Amino acid sequence: MHNIMGPNTLGVGLNWNRPSESTFGQKLRDQYVSEIFYKFKLTHHTELTPSVQLVANPALNMNTDFTSVFGLRFRAFL
Repeated sequence: MHNIMGPNTLGVGLNWNRPSESTFGQKLRDQYVSEIFYKFKLTHHTELTPSVQLVANPALNMNTDFTSVFGLRFRAFL
């Protein structure tokens, strides 16, 4: 079975979040997140997906305006 876009996939995601005032209190900033990832098909039954998320105005960290999160996911299936 092949992916419509080919064996590998490049993806981008965007997110906007407004923290709940009733749960986290008032005066929290809106949070914006962008993500880019690339899924490598290693073999017929395995995939490796590195990703980078860039977070502007982390809602629960008022000490910084920007942070990044790096991820690596491995998937094996039958």
